[in-house]
Amino acid sequence: MKYKYHIYIPLLAGVLALASCWDENGAMDATPSGDYLRTADVVAAGSSTQASIHIEANCYWSIATTDGWLSLGASSGEGTGDVAVTMTQNPSSATDRTATVTLTSAGGISTTLTVRQEKNVEQIIVTPSELEFAAADAGYQEFTVTANGHWSVTGCPEWVGLSATEGTNTGSVQVRVTENKQEDSRPAATLTVTGDGGASATVTIRQQGRSAILTATPQRISASALGERKTLTVTGNVTWHLSTAHDWLTSFSAVSGTGTLEVAFSCQPNTTLQERTDTITVTSENKRQVVKVVVTQEAGRLPVLGQLLLIDSDERQASFIGSVTESMFAITEYGVCYGEAALPTTASKKVIVGQSAPSGDGTFEATVSGLEKGKAYHARAYAVSATGTAYSDELDFVALPMPKNDDNDRPAFGRKK
Repeated sequence: MKYKYHIYIPLLAGVLALASCWDENGAMDATPSGDYLRTADVVAAGSSTQASIHIEANCYWSIATTDGWLSLGASSGEGTGDVAVTMTQNPSSATDRTATVTLTSAGGISTTLTVRQEKNVEQIIVTPSELEFAAADAGYQEFTVTANGHWSVTGCPEWVGLSATEGTNTGSVQVRVTENKQEDSRPAATLTVTGDGGASATVTIRQQGRSAILTATPQRISASALGERKTLTVTGNVTWHLSTAHDWLTSFSAVSGTGTLEVAFSCQPNTTLQERTDTITVTSENKRQVVKVVVTQEAGRLPVLGQLLLIDSDERQASFIGSVTESMFAITEYGVCYGEAALPTTASKKVIVGQSAPSGDGTFEATVSGLEKGKAYHARAYAVSATGTAYSDELDFVALPMPKNDDNDRPAFGRKK
């Protein structure tokens, strides 16, 4: 029976040797050949770029990984030691990432470990933080968003155009602006780039005002007293407004505009007897540019009358021939005024012949009555228009029968003063 114990003892030793090849986690750390390997998983922070793998072994070993976001400081070694791990920061602020590392002994045993890098703190960086455009800039500029997650852009005004308003991780955004037609720089636009986790950064967009050009031609305009339609041309690259000092320039086709525009306006009739002027002032929106156009309108003129002639008279009445030779404005009344005082007016006695211009060559006849025999009188032809009342030269006569002239059945008689 003692021979049976000799058989069991070697078997028990073999079982114990095999059991020693497994660690407490079930990973083989030794082989029947005597090799053993012991290591553990590695956890790194999302912003970490360095870590270390600790290896316990009694043999030669090799180490490798196929994950590209980390690299190993050694590919093989002997016995117990550490292998440096270099990695990039985790570009994601949303998820962890893992890599598998394989450790193999010279005797052929193999084990794996996991390197886990936690999700990173959300990061938003915008470069450059300011972009400035010229007033008429037709090109584009760009800013770069450096991020480790999804982001979006807000705060974009109408005059700014973006090639993208959202993205994931790092990317560039092209910026274009519309032409600034004003002299002043635009108010700065602040764009905000915000990550899904709330991190944010800003970029400021500025655009200069344009160099103002503003002219008005012609610089002087002459107008008839009768009134007429005139035009001027405003040339520029800014918004402008125009104004006048008086109210006889009216009916402007435009009182403001942008760029070049022809403006028509009306000159009201000048019924005064004096020339008049007004100034049209064209001002840029911010009042830095001011140009002026002077409008001069000729004076109105009174009607012109020919000499009044006496053609017949007696003790009670007298007949005359008068004429209106010229009138700028329409005649509204004409006739003869008379009285015992010199230089009679329409406030004196008068005979109204008509209330519009005489027909033909402007000649008219008038008869005054109610005279006193033998009394001296003064008479003038008159005509009324919008400019006022005009008179002919004065004619003196006496209320007596008029002597006949052999050469003319209706001789002129009287004395011009």
